[in-house]
Amino acid sequence: MVFSEFFILWLSLNKGLSLYFSYLFTITLSVLYFDRIYTLQVSICSIVVYIVSIILRGIIADTTIFYRVADMSKARISWICTYGIGGGVEILIYSIFAIYLAGTIRRILESLYTNRKSVIDIQNKLILSFANMVEAKDHLTGEHVKRTSEYVKLLCTKLMEKGIYSEYVTPHTQEIMVRATPFHDLGKISIPDKILNKAGQLTYEEFEIIKTHPTEGAEFIITKLGSLDDQEFIQVAHDMALYHHEHMDGSGYPRGIKGDDIPICARIMAVADVLDALLSKRSYKEAFPLERAFSILKEMSGTSLDPFIVGVLLSCKREVEIIRANGSLE
Repeated sequence: MVFSEFFILWLSLNKGLSLYFSYLFTITLSVLYFDRIYTLQVSICSIVVYIVSIILRGIIADTTIFYRVADMSKARISWICTYGIGGGVEILIYSIFAIYLAGTIRRILESLYTNRKSVIDIQNKLILSFANMVEAKDHLTGEHVKRTSEYVKLLCTKLMEKGIYSEYVTPHTQEIMVRATPFHDLGKISIPDKILNKAGQLTYEEFEIIKTHPTEGAEFIITKLGSLDDQEFIQVAHDMALYHHEHMDGSGYPRGIKGDDIPICARIMAVADVLDALLSKRSYKEAFPLERAFSILKEMSGTSLDPFIVGVLLSCKREVEIIRANGSLE
């Protein structure tokens, strides 16, 4: 902005151009930063440069063509006062308006941001409430939700560090995936408790009922939450819920898709979910030691789970131990 002001000054002195409105244009551009202090600084710079340009042009130019007087000094002073004060006052008035406008727009934007943040906070609380309902029904604790979210966050961070799936995994998508993680098992609400918490092996019919929970969860997200403003979040939550039991070799459920057809968010969710399931006590099993859990994950790599994501996880033993002990890396 300062450079543009001095460029205008240079043009007015060397090219003899009348660039009064150029100063106003520079002030107008400063409003787009929505910062009244910044607009004030630009306005002061504009007024100073304008006055300097008038003084210099008054000294250089032959002002007698405007004022029919023999005294050149009096003519120059009259020209400088007329254009300097007149134009300066106009720029000052415009600057006051621009400063007010920049401050007003910023207050409106901050208000909108605060309101949107409040809505997002409410949505996140709603998400955790639904997730905790599922965990309570499944005889799990809310720590499962926290741990799987932390595992998803860890996997995304490590994938970004190594440049794996960089087209899909960014800080922005990481934030969305972490928020959507608690919804991945939402469909278990529709599963009868006697099946969900059965201590022994499930029958074929019971397992077929269990296999409906991804579809039920995805449908719930679309029908009940689809009207939320954050459609990108809804899509990720839907994909995580629907596809986190799909396998890389196509042997998973409910759609039987494989490989790259499985959304990356669901592949990350699958690894995080299997990891926590292996490390946690369930009605049908005891918690496995970390070494055995990693060994099982390695066996599942390339068939059930994405080998690149599993490979990243296997290099994070220390971080997994911290999350397992504290529920978070922080």
